Amino acid sequence: MTVFAAIGLAPWHGASAYTFKSLYSFCTQSNCTDGNQPEAALIVDSSGDLYGTTTGGGTNCQSQEGCGAVFELALNAHTMKWTEKVLYSFCSHGGDKCTDGETPYAALITDSSRNLYGTTGNGGDNFAGTVFELTFNTVMKKWDEKVLFAFSCSSGKCPDGQQPVAGLIKDSSGNLYGTAPIGGGGTGGGTVFELQRNTTGTTWTPKVLHSFSCAPTTCPDGQQPVAGLLRASGNLYGTATEGGDNQSGTVFELTLNATTKVWAAKPLSNFPCSGSVCAAGSVPRGAAIMDGSGNLYGIADEGGTGAECGFGGGCGTVFELTLDATTKKWTEKILYNFCSRNNTERTCIDGAGPSAGLLRDASGNLYGTTRNGGLGSAGTVFELVN
Repeated sequence: MTVFAAIGLAPWHGASAYTFKSLYSFCTQSNCTDGNQPEAALIVDSSGDLYGTTTGGGTNCQSQEGCGAVFELALNAHTMKWTEKVLYSFCSHGGDKCTDGETPYAALITDSSRNLYGTTGNGGDNFAGTVFELTFNTVMKKWDEKVLFAFSCSSGKCPDGQQPVAGLIKDSSGNLYGTAPIGGGGTGGGTVFELQRNTTGTTWTPKVLHSFSCAPTTCPDGQQPVAGLLRASGNLYGTATEGGDNQSGTVFELTLNATTKVWAAKPLSNFPCSGSVCAAGSVPRGAAIMDGSGNLYGIADEGGTGAECGFGGGCGTVFELTLDATTKKWTEKILYNFCSRNNTERTCIDGAGPSAGLLRDASGNLYGTTRNGGLGSAGTVFELVN
């Protein structure tokens, strides 16, 4: 059986030299039939093969940009060269509607049977996005795609959500969970959804666990979740880029009531702001992660006390949320303010604008990326040493 894992980090054991090597360059063929513009992380199987998605390219779109693809990179043990293989090109059916989905922005996940799962931000029956599964056909020796759920819209409203851009998570029963940044009930601030799998895995039942809503102008739980979820002790944790007490985003928790079977949302952090300055950060975009003690870690794309980046009073933060066992309240602690070390040209040499989630190793060190700043002003990969 092939075992997949997310590409992560080993514990840090001191300084060492790293050598960069390009494994594959996309769009080596005309019209980018091999895919182009990959935006998500990779997963790896037990043989060392890599799997990922591209937002563009593929073989089926009429537009030059393409509709996206799922690909595999395999290493030839004799030549030591990597070969790319497109497992599936989106918009394979449905014409311009792309009922099988279009534009996968997020990373894939897998199950014990080697099936692959993901989301597309567009396509589907209403061009509102899909959740899909890829299953390897052992007879035909190819991957078959199945749309598990197509987000539906009617009269301009999408009650289940719309245009998911984050990846999925899976529980021990094989149920899938994700977020949609817009749509849902109320004011359409996005949803947290679940796809419940039947015992044979042949049918999936969609369920909206929470719709983010504003009433009348405030959004206490947040709105527009663009990152994936974290599941711990039966609860779901996530981030919303807007809403909250200060309209600067939230970290939220969803808890299931065992009696009513209803999920209740609770904001754990509201990122306090004073005027236009959000010293604790604002606009959390990345998924939250949790350590063994139940503490949460995340990034805020804007705000903080670093140099002014032209938004939110700062260039972003890394934060930690700790639960007080007595008061049951969460306390936020800023672990780092970006653009707090500037050179003479006022460049954020330590990075600016972290928008992806963090990784944490066994020693408690945190790793992440910023899309701006650095010596080349084009972003950084950073480590925060515990």
